[in-house]
Amino acid sequence: LARHPLVQRLDFTGGTATGLKIARSMAECGRVRAYCAELGGNAPILVFADTRSVQEAVDGVAFAAFVASGQTCVSGKRILVQQEVHAEFCEKLIAKVESLRLGDPLLTDT
Repeated sequence: LARHPLVQRLDFTGGTATGLKIARSMAECGRVRAYCAELGGNAPILVFADTRSVQEAVDGVAFAAFVASGQTCVSGKRILVQQEVHAEFCEKLIAKVESLRLGDPLLTDT
């Protein structure tokens, strides 16, 4: 795909080694293209007891976990919650997740 003459832009989300292989492949074929490489790690989201608002933390975690169907390099995959707010956080996160609507992203109600 990186070498195909009709490809004008390539976006890749994944590991660093594969990202480098894609860049090398484009360079070796002599065609410079637009290339977006999201080569992130998997840092956790931290929620501390002194958070300004547990609901705000829940909203941020839900956005990080579900934006773009979780297919970004900064997708929230690990959540570490301080024990003092753990029960409240879990209750609110479950409610938030249950309220999400799946469907066509081009429709305003999904």
